Amino acid sequence: FRRDKTFAIDAVYDESAKSYLPPDYVMEIGKFTISGMPATEKDAEVPKIRVNVQQDMNGVFSVSSSQLMQEIKEEETAEKEAEGDEAKEGEEKKEKTPEPKKKRFRKVELKVQAEVGGLSAADVATATEQELKMAQQDRVIEETFNKRNELESFVYEMRNQISDKLAGFITSAEKGSLEEKLLETEDWLYTDEGFDSTKSVYQSKLDALRKLSAPVEFRLTESTERSVAQAELTAVLEEYKRMVNSGDDAYSHWTEEEKTKLRKACVDAEAWLFDGLSKQADLQITDAPAITSALIRNKVVAVRAVALPITTKPKPLPKVEVPAAAEPAETDSAAADEKEAEKMDLD
Repeated sequence: FRRDKTFAIDAVYDESAKSYLPPDYVMEIGKFTISGMPATEKDAEVPKIRVNVQQDMNGVFSVSSSQLMQEIKEEETAEKEAEGDEAKEGEEKKEKTPEPKKKRFRKVELKVQAEVGGLSAADVATATEQELKMAQQDRVIEETFNKRNELESFVYEMRNQISDKLAGFITSAEKGSLEEKLLETEDWLYTDEGFDSTKSVYQSKLDALRKLSAPVEFRLTESTERSVAQAELTAVLEEYKRMVNSGDDAYSHWTEEEKTKLRKACVDAEAWLFDGLSKQADLQITDAPAITSALIRNKVVAVRAVALPITTKPKPLPKVEVPAAAEPAETDSAAADEKEAEKMDLD
């Protein structure tokens, strides 16, 4: 371009773009205003301006920069050079014709202001709403897919566990009901309805299976957790009994009432534990537990609640006796008497 004043470039799609653009799509891409040209002399040649455009990897068109090609002026002086043979006097000097000088230019960065079109506020709101709806649909599809996989995995895993680690803790009636329900669910999963159902339906079928398997799994878990909780309670009771019955000076500030209270809490907890374990011993491993690990750990919390105010009670500081004032020395008394006698003699 050759411009000496601010000018604008309008960028638009050509007619071929209509084949892939949405109907009624605005064909204008944007308006780019080029400004900041330096002043030129009167009758000077209109400067050449270079405009750089680009299209990024996303297909976005823009004017990245613009430069004005400003000529650099240099003072030209005609130089005459005398050439001749100094040995020959009187020979005429010849003028040397100067070679034409090339024009030199410098780049002047110009200001580019872009005015690109955009969606209206209503169009932006509509597009945002559509995007949220699609994101919600994707989330529902993914969650439904995951829930179906969870149900399918549960069917296969539970079928294996029934004949493996759950075998000793399930009654024949429970086994029959659970196996029947597992087979029914597996068959349903591979029907058209089961293949393309909803998340809530998959969840309801999973809950129905877990309702049957949960008591059996609980008995298996309690068979190991109960003994662990029992050991925790026993250790706590033994430690508190040791403190109460100890003659250690560290506990000498506890009152008898406090010791009795803590001792009773330990004895009652031991009796409760013994009674629960005795009842448990009379049951089959397929029966519901008479005492659970959760109940035992709750008892640990209850005993500690009684013990904590006592065991954290600070020991009183020892009393500090203030020494009595020292008696005046006899020498001091004698010196005072001597001074008094001297005073009387002077009188």
